[in-house]
Amino acid sequence: MLSLGSQLKLYEAFLSRLQALLLDDTNAVHAHPGLVDTFETTLISCLVLSLRLEEYLSKIKKGVHGDGSMSSKAKFRTLWNEDEVKDWLEQLHQQNTAINTLIGMLSM
Repeated sequence: MLSLGSQLKLYEAFLSRLQALLLDDTNAVHAHPGLVDTFETTLISCLVLSLRLEEYLSKIKKGVHGDGSMSSKAKFRTLWNEDEVKDWLEQLHQQNTAINTLIGMLSM
């Protein structure tokens, strides 16, 4: 869980940095014509990943707060899928790399 939290914080930081770059120079993307498609693809991927992760965490939250037949901790362990979380971590890492690369290109 700690790794997932760390990746999400990094994701947030990269997106905030990207936003700051774009607010400082609203023409930054258009100054690099080949970057427009990359920018759009990266942001769409961020949106899709964020929505899917939100659905996954919502499913866990609903399951933990469901009926009272098991303790919350036991329900969480039942709902938490380590392989699925590893997949989320990999996807977040890939998105973080893509965003960081985009930041580097925009900063040139």
